[in-house]
Amino acid sequence: MEFLGVWRAEALSSVFPLPQNLYHYTHSQGLLGILHEGQFWASHAAYLNDRSEISYSLETLKHLILDDHAVTSDVPNTAADDVMLCVANRFADYFDTYVVCFCRCGDLLSQWRGYGRGGGYAIGLDPSQLPLKTLPALELLPVTYDEERQVSQLRELVSRWRDVFVDPPTYEQDQITWERAKVVFAQALSLTAVAFKHPAFREEDEWRLVYRRFRLLPQPGLAVSYRPLNEVLVPYVRIDVRNEGDPDSLRLPLTEIVIGPTRDRDIARNALDGFLNSLGYPTGSVRVRSASAPLRGC
Repeated sequence: MEFLGVWRAEALSSVFPLPQNLYHYTHSQGLLGILHEGQFWASHAAYLNDRSEISYSLETLKHLILDDHAVTSDVPNTAADDVMLCVANRFADYFDTYVVCFCRCGDLLSQWRGYGRGGGYAIGLDPSQLPLKTLPALELLPVTYDEERQVSQLRELVSRWRDVFVDPPTYEQDQITWERAKVVFAQALSLTAVAFKHPAFREEDEWRLVYRRFRLLPQPGLAVSYRPLNEVLVPYVRIDVRNEGDPDSLRLPLTEIVIGPTRDRDIARNALDGFLNSLGYPTGSVRVRSASAPLRGC
């Protein structure tokens, strides 16, 4: 467990310093729900737009391990490798991972095209005010796009795990030790697998609010609900993001809201100002501006 604590601390250290603002792109119905409830709906990672995102990390890990075996028969620690390959092949048996996606930029044409057809919104938050301490399984992570850095991080994880899981009894002699090892490695890997993305998406400069639900042990945490999307049911959890210093209010740590490309910008802005006032946000406390992208580009 010391291995896991050190790895987690180092992984989360890369988060700082936090950006001043992070933006969540959504449509008008999403905006109403988020601001009314003070919550984001975090979708299961397997149901994200790019379904290869989690497998992208797992396949990279497997290639690293198998390449070592292909190069030499003198692999440092085959028992550790067996644990890692088992977890990579059965990762979904260990974790349900739920994600809310944010961007550092609140005015990206690619995001308006994807999430704001007909006029969407980018909800800007102060990430330092997100209530991350309320759930130990809740983390805010920057996405890594650089392939060399991705490989380097996974290579470091492989090396450290080989140093830790040394000379165990055989699986037949002590199954409990092996199963515990898989659990520990799965938790370490989960911090990495959800934060890698193909370099083609680099423009998004994405950060992710991640909730990890461990499948194998009963634990208190967020309840899983289901919603329809494209004729399938998508599992999600509700993450309360109300301002920590204002627990009796539904207000979020909003900094600004960007109105997506629309023909009626003045009308949209007046309506949004009125909506924010109705929810108790003081006049002028949340900046409201329009996207620079033209409507015809979306």
